[in-house]
Amino acid sequence: MPSGFDDQYLLALLDLHDEISLLPSYLSKLLGEDKVRDSVIYWKSPDSTFHLLYPKTDDLLAQIDVENVADTINGRQSVPISSLGNEFSEVFAAASILVPLYNRDELSGLWILPKIEAISSRDLFTVARYLSIGLEHGRVIKEYTKQNKRLRSLVEAGEIFTSQTSLENVLQKLVQELHNRFGYSAVAVLMLEGDSLRIAAAEGFKKKDLLGYTFKITRGITGRAAREGEDQLVENVAGDDAYIDAGEKNIRSEMAVPIRIEGKVLGVLDAQSDKPGAFEESDVSFLHVIARQAAIAIQKAKLFDDLESTKEYLDRLVDSSGDAIFAINKKGEITTWNSGAKRIYGYSTEEALGKSVDDLVDPDEHSRSAEDVIRLVRENNGIFQEDEVIRKRKNGETFPTTATYTILQDDSGVFGLSIIEKDLTFIKQATKLDAAKTLISTITHYINNAITPLNGRAQIAEMQPSGENIQALIQVSLETTQKIQEVITTISEMKEFITTPYYNMSYIINLEEQLKKKLAELKSR
Repeated sequence: MPSGFDDQYLLALLDLHDEISLLPSYLSKLLGEDKVRDSVIYWKSPDSTFHLLYPKTDDLLAQIDVENVADTINGRQSVPISSLGNEFSEVFAAASILVPLYNRDELSGLWILPKIEAISSRDLFTVARYLSIGLEHGRVIKEYTKQNKRLRSLVEAGEIFTSQTSLENVLQKLVQELHNRFGYSAVAVLMLEGDSLRIAAAEGFKKKDLLGYTFKITRGITGRAAREGEDQLVENVAGDDAYIDAGEKNIRSEMAVPIRIEGKVLGVLDAQSDKPGAFEESDVSFLHVIARQAAIAIQKAKLFDDLESTKEYLDRLVDSSGDAIFAINKKGEITTWNSGAKRIYGYSTEEALGKSVDDLVDPDEHSRSAEDVIRLVRENNGIFQEDEVIRKRKNGETFPTTATYTILQDDSGVFGLSIIEKDLTFIKQATKLDAAKTLISTITHYINNAITPLNGRAQIAEMQPSGENIQALIQVSLETTQKIQEVITTISEMKEFITTPYYNMSYIINLEEQLKKKLAELKSR
C-alpha cells in the first residue's frame, strides 16, 4: 500500500459494488479534501460509451461518447474540463478536471472532480488506479449477479409458463417475477389487438386501474415497438416525444421488446426504471429470451382457451340434446350424465354418477354386464348399434330405446363406453295409433259389409211380409250376428296390444295379418 493513505479506505475502493453511494466519503478520507465529494464517475459500457455511474441525476449528462474525449485525453494525464468543449463546460464547473480511469491499459472510465491544488498528481492517480480496479471489480460482480438473477428468472419463468394455463395468471406472474427480482420500477405486458395495445398485466405502477387500458400503437414507446417490430432502448425518456408517463412521473429510462412468434407480433414486454441509463443491450437480450418464452406461453394459453371454448360448446351441445347421452367406465359405473338422460330416465346427475348402469336403467330381465357390452362393441370395430333395447325409468316403467355404443380409449387402452339412446316410446305409440286406425278401418269395413245384406233382407221382408222372406231375414240376421260376434272376439284378442305402452313391431304386424285372415275367413262363409 502507498504510504500516506489509509489502507482501510483504499481497500474499500476495491469493494465498491454494493457501496457506490459511499464513494464520496472514501475519496474525501483518502485525499483529505471535502470538495472531492462532488466527484462524478462515468464507466464504459459494452456499447463503447461512458454511462453515468455516480451520482444518478438528471442534471448531468447521462452518457458521453468515447470520441468526444479520446482525442483530448492523451495518456494518463488529467485534463481541464474546459478543454473538452462547451458540451462539458455547460454541465460541469469550469474549474473541474477529468481524470481518466484505466483498467489493464484500456480506458474504462472518467473521473470528474473539482481541481484542488493541494492534491498531488501522484496521489490523484494512485487513488484513480484503486478506483478503476474497484469499479471493474464491481462491474464484474454486478454482471455476475445480474446473470445469476437472469438464469434464476428464466427457470422461474419456465415454471410459470408450464404450470399455468390461464393467460391472465401467466402474464401477471411474469411481471411480478421481473419486478421483484430485478428491481425494475415498473413492468407490463401489453397485448396487440388490431391497431391497439391493451395492458394485460402490470406490476410496480402507482395506478392500480391500468389493467385493460387500451391505446393506439401510434402512441408510446411500447406502441413504437409493436408498430415497428423492433426493440426499444431509451436511456432518457424525457428526450423521447413518444413516451407516455401513465402517471409515473419518476420514470427515467425504458426498454420495450416485441413479443412475437413466427414473425407475428403478439404484444410487447415493457420494463421501466427510475434511473437514467438503467438498461443495457444485455438487458434487452435477456428480455428477448423472456419474450420468446412468453410468446410460446401466450400461444399455449390461447390454444387452451380455444380448446376450453370448444369443450364448453361441445358440452353444451351434448347437454342440450334430447337424447340420453352418458358414459360408463370398464366397471359399468356412470361417469357422465346429460340433461337428456335426466329427462328420459328421471335420475338427476347426482343420483346417476358413480352408479352401476345395470342397476340404474336395466330391467332385471334385460340386464347385461358392462364387460359383455364392451366386448360386443370391440368385436364390431369400436361402435355398435342396437335398434331396440328395453330400459327402465326411475318410476319403474319400462320402455324401448335405440342404443349406440362407442368405445372410449386413450394411449393406455379402453377405459369405457359412450352411449347414446333415443326414447322410442312416443315414436312407437304414434306408429301403434296408425296401425290401430288401419285395423279399426278394416273392422268397420267388414262389419258394414256384414250388415248390408241384413238391411236388404229387412227391406224385402217389410215390403213383402211373406213367411219365406221372414225366414230368410231371420237366417241372414243369425249369420250376420255370428260374424259380428266373431269380429268382437277377434278385437278382444287385441287387448294386449291396446293396453301395452310399447310393443314389438313384428307382434303388431302378425296381429294385423291374423285379423285380416280371420275377417277373410268370415267373409268367405
